[in-house]
Amino acid sequence: METSTQRLCDPKLIKEYAPIIWKSCPVPYIKNSILKFEEESVLIDTKYFVDHEKVMNIVSELGDSWKLGKLLEGMEYIAITFQFQPQDNNKSRNQKKRDPTN
Repeated sequence: METSTQRLCDPKLIKEYAPIIWKSCPVPYIKNSILKFEEESVLIDTKYFVDHEKVMNIVSELGDSWKLGKLLEGMEYIAITFQFQPQDNNKSRNQKKRDPTN
């Protein structure tokens, strides 16, 4: 998402605007889920339990450039960018290349 919009997912902005967005969400399983605001992350409790091992390995490789925090069991990240955010034209900023076949 960050690469396609050239904007960063900013947890502070997501925390501010997510409740407003959720009120108008047409998808029942999302609209009826609980938003969980942690210090460094914004999650939604969808009760969708999957193995997060691969995701968390990628997150750990990204180090400090990952701004959405730890993914908890049964939860999904809320990743939103906003049109009013300035574009980050340096798309490769702190991103490590990975083999997409892994």
